[in-house]
Amino acid sequence: MWLLGGPGIEKLSDSLVADGAVLILLGLGVAFLISALAIRSEDLRRPFAEPILAASQDKLRAGEEFEVTYQQRLRREAVVRSLAVRLVRRETADNGEGYLTHDETVQEFEWRTLQGPILSGHATFRIPDHAMHSFRGEYNRLEWLIVVQVDLTRWQGFKEEYVITVQHRLGGGRRP
Repeated sequence: MWLLGGPGIEKLSDSLVADGAVLILLGLGVAFLISALAIRSEDLRRPFAEPILAASQDKLRAGEEFEVTYQQRLRREAVVRSLAVRLVRRETADNGEGYLTHDETVQEFEWRTLQGPILSGHATFRIPDHAMHSFRGEYNRLEWLIVVQVDLTRWQGFKEEYVITVQHRLGGGRRP
């Protein structure tokens, strides 16, 4: 009788709507659980934990030295082909058709074939004597970065960038 539109049709349609909402919520819950497990399993497949980078100073001036320490726990037995830590000056300019970026490695330290549960490196960098300070303009910018690049044997390597600030020179003139 309900097929012909009898009095029970409202109850059936209310029941189907409620069941549909439950199914949608159940489906969303299952999708969330699968996503969380996929992210976690991806995280477990990575052979390393989050890196720790410490700099002796975060605001520098031209001619100043600073120390950088890099440390990262390896979650699995992994062989690191190389660990490179670089001081990079990055210039970005808008030429009217898009942004052009130029990176120049100012100084670099590299360690090869490292093994063990903890990957670490320590380096002393120096901002060049006549270096330009960091700035951000409307159409261009100059940034100073510490770039860490790790090359692994059985896993994909990775590259992390950390911005540091180079301030104006005191007095604004040339150094004696």
